[in-house]
Amino acid sequence: MATYVSGFINDLSAVKDNIKLRVRIVRSWMQDVYGRPGLKNLELVLMDEQSTKIQATMRMALVNGFKHKVEEGSAVTLSRYSLGEIQPKYRMLNKPLRLSFLSNTIIEPCPDFTGSVYGFDFRPIHTITNLHQEEDGQFDVIGHVVASDFLDNYDKNGRSGKKKPLTIADADGNELRCTLWGVYAQQFQDFVDACQNRGKIILILQFGMMKIWDGKMGVQNGYNGTRLFLFDGHESIPKEEFMDVELYRLRLFADKDDAKSENTASRISTQSKHSTRDEFVNKLQVKQIVELLDVDQGKASVIVGTIIAIHEEEGWWYLGCRKCNKKVVKESHIVDLEAETKPKFGYQQTPDQWRCSKCNMIVTGIKTEFRLQIRVQDESGTISLSLFNDEVQAMVGRSAYQLCEKYGCKKAEDQDFPKEITNLVGKKYAFKVSIDEINAKKMLPVFTVLRLTNDADIMNSIVVTETPVKDTGASSSAVPAITPLDLESQTDENTTPVEMESEYQRTISLSLFNDEVQAMVGRSAYQLCEKYGCKKAEDQDFPKEITNLVGKKYAFKVSIDEINAKKMLPVFTVLRLTNDADIMNSIVVTETPVKDTGASSSADLESQTDENTTPVDKQRSAKRASDGEPESDGSSIKKQLLEIKMEKAATQD
Repeated sequence: MATYVSGFINDLSAVKDNIKLRVRIVRSWMQDVYGRPGLKNLELVLMDEQSTKIQATMRMALVNGFKHKVEEGSAVTLSRYSLGEIQPKYRMLNKPLRLSFLSNTIIEPCPDFTGSVYGFDFRPIHTITNLHQEEDGQFDVIGHVVASDFLDNYDKNGRSGKKKPLTIADADGNELRCTLWGVYAQQFQDFVDACQNRGKIILILQFGMMKIWDGKMGVQNGYNGTRLFLFDGHESIPKEEFMDVELYRLRLFADKDDAKSENTASRISTQSKHSTRDEFVNKLQVKQIVELLDVDQGKASVIVGTIIAIHEEEGWWYLGCRKCNKKVVKESHIVDLEAETKPKFGYQQTPDQWRCSKCNMIVTGIKTEFRLQIRVQDESGTISLSLFNDEVQAMVGRSAYQLCEKYGCKKAEDQDFPKEITNLVGKKYAFKVSIDEINAKKMLPVFTVLRLTNDADIMNSIVVTETPVKDTGASSSAVPAITPLDLESQTDENTTPVEMESEYQRTISLSLFNDEVQAMVGRSAYQLCEKYGCKKAEDQDFPKEITNLVGKKYAFKVSIDEINAKKMLPVFTVLRLTNDADIMNSIVVTETPVKDTGASSSADLESQTDENTTPVDKQRSAKRASDGEPESDGSSIKKQLLEIKMEKAATQD
């Protein structure tokens, strides 16, 4: 009969398993057995009074009988067990042995256990960052959180979840990239949301693992077993089991001033590219909106203006490629117009695969991104600006993924605008903007926002350096209160692509559907797609048959429904149209004349919205279904809607 003797984990060997161990259950979790679906074992990390750890496993058949005796955090004595070897790639710990519970294993409480509660064994950050190759095993790391990105989602290899990239630093200033996934990402986000002062957050990642990103070594939570501890460094940590953490806190923040702490807090709360005073005030030239088109393409300028409207039709979020950030589309949504028959196996085999519109390849990882187009106004005019992910995050204080989660946006078509975005209307910002060649050629140029700030001191400094504008006694920073139909031209002779017919004009947005556009261009949407090689829904370069419509005059029969009337920029639907000269001459004769007050000027630009027309209405106007193209598989990608600006003279020559 074997005799059991008291000992420690370091006394164990393949031929010496008759040792009665006193251990604490540091960690326990259920884990799938590789290659055996539906089978789960209980995995544990045990620690003795010398703080030595060993992995242990309990077969699924034994779990119900033993699980109440091995609760996490409890201390027990163990005897009658078996020892096996763990292959290096499956090791959480450096020790090659694994303890296996048997059906006759003896488990008894150990109330006089004197060892540590958690057994932290922190690895210095520099010993991780100096490596160029990942090491097997898991370890503990501690640091001060100095930056974090917004909570994001991931979709990789058929698995989806949450992701939180962080940067932690030690007392010597060594920084380490740390990525939290799944429940650990949500745990950190919940802690930050509840933390009033985010400048001194201490993070402990117990049983983390190494991972190289972009050639730099970092850490992340493991697939199983990892535990995350978070502390507010502004407060003492009185619990005895965290005494080492308290000593670390005192050493870490001994000579850290509040200014550095506040700077760290801002990096954690937003992690956006906040503009500095030097760049906005000193390095870049300040322009008024009417001057932007005179700036060279690719050259950045600064404008200060108020957001007066949001372009609803452009949406506010999309699914992007993790490599290039461009939009991704499902393979099943791509139609090849050149293919005479459908693929042999159809799309049923890969319905959920995503293809990047830029990389033109299947991607395994996607992310939720912001893209927002707004109208901004200053004293001189109004311009359209495009804002991308980082800038919108800085404005709304949430990631696109968080807003999609909050409002149940699961498909790309779910573009109802959340209040966090509609509340931007009426707010004033300084924007660093530029325009590229493609956007400069658009009929209505759109500038890209590179950075932004709403810091009052910076904006006041920018205003001081602007070219002074004469005070006519009617200037005001408030948005003029006019009705949505009282839309005045935002261009003059130097900026509009169409030669003005009079000094003062009014504009309106009209929506034309299939039959009306076909009557104007003399071709079907399918024919134009064939002619210009438009094979995907993203191929939206305008053909000359459509751009040639600019400058032409028509008579339109129009109406507006309740949904479109509530939009910030109301859109009327064209029911019929004609360019018959006799008909239009007859219409002109019956028009109600508009008095010319002689005081109108193209420089007197007024807002196109007021308080009654914002925020964005959360419904979309219903589109009329166009007729299908006979005997053609390509009819599904017809461009069914073309929205153009048609100008109507408000004064008579």
